[in-house]
Amino acid sequence: LFQEIHQLEQTILMVTHSNIDASYAERVIFIKDGRLYHEIYRGEESQLVFQQRITDSLALVNGGSVNI
Repeated sequence: LFQEIHQLEQTILMVTHSNIDASYAERVIFIKDGRLYHEIYRGEESQLVFQQRITDSLALVNGGSVNI
């Protein structure tokens, strides 16, 4: 569904706490305390690789450490 909508040049704004659901997007924005905190783009990465990057970013947003 996301690919079909992307081909039609449409935008979906989805709010989720699921890294799995978010990993299907082309762009993920992280909001903390009502402010834009972090943003990542999927690019050519697989869904699973992007899911891991989202998980790592969530650790950063929540005050944890991320090994890069």
